[in-house]
Amino acid sequence: MNYIKQLGYYKKAYKNDEKLNIRNALLLFQSNHNMSVTGTYDTATKNMLVQRLSSNKFAYLDNVIKAPTKGRWIAVNKTTRVLTLYEGKKVLKKYAVAVGNPATLTKSGKYVVNCKLIDPDWGGGGFAKPVRGGTPQNPLGTRWMGINRTDGSYGIHGTNSFYSIGKYISHGCMRMSNYCVEELYPLVPMKAPVWVGTQTELKNWSITQPQFK
Repeated sequence: MNYIKQLGYYKKAYKNDEKLNIRNALLLFQSNHNMSVTGTYDTATKNMLVQRLSSNKFAYLDNVIKAPTKGRWIAVNKTTRVLTLYEGKKVLKKYAVAVGNPATLTKSGKYVVNCKLIDPDWGGGGFAKPVRGGTPQNPLGTRWMGINRTDGSYGIHGTNSFYSIGKYISHGCMRMSNYCVEELYPLVPMKAPVWVGTQTELKNWSITQPQFK
């Protein structure tokens, strides 16, 4: 963990849950190296850390043949559960996300950001009572970036289920840790393209995201 901290992935975001702080640091390390995010110090993460520490420099190995815009846009890899913020073909940021569970899969497609909200209200999703924005009980967390899906209200948002990040667990949205979505939120303009797909689908759309070597 000391090495993870030295590399800058640790943040004491939760004063009363050091276990969660460590998990989030591992999620950031894994996502930054295009690994499947688990939040655990497994063999793959140990091997990647050794590889990173023995390297002279760090560089993202993403290759975007044809970006949808010269400006900022997002790609969500459902296979690895990694969200990448690009500017044209350049990687700006990477984050771990939670995506849809088998019963409510996150739908692949090419979308745009059509709504941005701070402390959004939650309508209940048709199965629970609505929750006011800005409260700890709100499942949408502190930020909402909606996308133009036509089959319901879906988007990228924070969460009050902090240990869910990195899992196939949502109702179709893309969840982020609150402090990560708060960092991402001001960097993403309205109408920014959001491409959501599996590793294979992204490759078919001219995006490859190899692990760090």
